[in-house]
Amino acid sequence: MDIAAKENYITAVKKQCALFEQLKAAMEEEKKILIKNSSDGLEDVIKSKTALIDGIAGGEKLKALCLERMAESLKIRNPSKARLSDVLLAEQGKDSLEIEAAVEALVRLLEKISGTNAGNIRMIKNFLNFAGFSKRLMESITSPKQITYSAGGEKGFGGKDGAKLDLKI
Repeated sequence: MDIAAKENYITAVKKQCALFEQLKAAMEEEKKILIKNSSDGLEDVIKSKTALIDGIAGGEKLKALCLERMAESLKIRNPSKARLSDVLLAEQGKDSLEIEAAVEALVRLLEKISGTNAGNIRMIKNFLNFAGFSKRLMESITSPKQITYSAGGEKGFGGKDGAKLDLKI
């Protein structure tokens, strides 16, 4: 096995783990903001998450190159299409155990992040549904078809200066 490619692959996996840890922290911050039902700071968190995801994607490209080099060195047919399992089956020694351990740590981390992400997605959808409902409600109140009453009790239709809605209980 190409030892340099193996070491680069493991290093890329460890860097991805670090980036995913940072992403997890950003997702927890996002969760706190969403629980407060606020959008203050959400844009900064989203920018941070985007930068982290870009870094993770770069790690994926590096891992793919290293995987191809390992597959070539192990004489796996069609190395550009080789999967990690193909490499691990071809090299069943200490090298494969090191790769497997690094990847398992990444998978465990991804499982943790998956739950937080699913919860945040639900909260974002609820927040957007509420925002849409509020917008539609405000539009229906200020719509020109809506009957309004002035302070003097005269009936009219909503105007550009804002409708007043008086209710008697």
